[in-house]
Amino acid sequence: MSDGDRRGDARDPSVPATDGGVDAEAGGEFDPVEVFPESDDFDLRPGADSCFKCSTCDTNCPVAAVDDDFPGPKFQGPEQWRLKRATDGHEIDDSVMDCSNCMRCDNACPAGVPLSQMHNTARGEYVSEQMDMWSVEYWRNRVLSNYRTSAWLASKMPRLANVAMNFGPARWVMEKAMG
Repeated sequence: MSDGDRRGDARDPSVPATDGGVDAEAGGEFDPVEVFPESDDFDLRPGADSCFKCSTCDTNCPVAAVDDDFPGPKFQGPEQWRLKRATDGHEIDDSVMDCSNCMRCDNACPAGVPLSQMHNTARGEYVSEQMDMWSVEYWRNRVLSNYRTSAWLASKMPRLANVAMNFGPARWVMEKAMG
């Protein structure tokens, strides 16, 4: 189905999609969903108030299932934002780096709390405010968080990127350099 065929679509683009953007009538094609807001004054703290602590996100989290030290998305999202609102000097818990960002918590939440957005914002703040700028982990996280730049660069020379990623010594050097 082309974009021209979608002119008669009944979905209002100003209303966020609750089905993940999948249009059943179009045979499972994806509609574009705006992930990031246009404005810079994006505050997720009111979203933390919608959480009624049912722990559905924790039961669906694959990291919490295998790592006893990981507090789970309920703590990573709403609880971190509540603590941040209560105390201005609150430091973000370092377990924020253990999340795999699979976004199962978003799909599982019956209240529609933006858990992954809360988590990724907290992760960005953790990297920029609490990590040493000269550490290997800081630069690894900066490179991984700017995957669009890496993907854009790799798309300009795809054959070279594929050869480099499949070349064992180059992968070994990247693993040792980035951790």
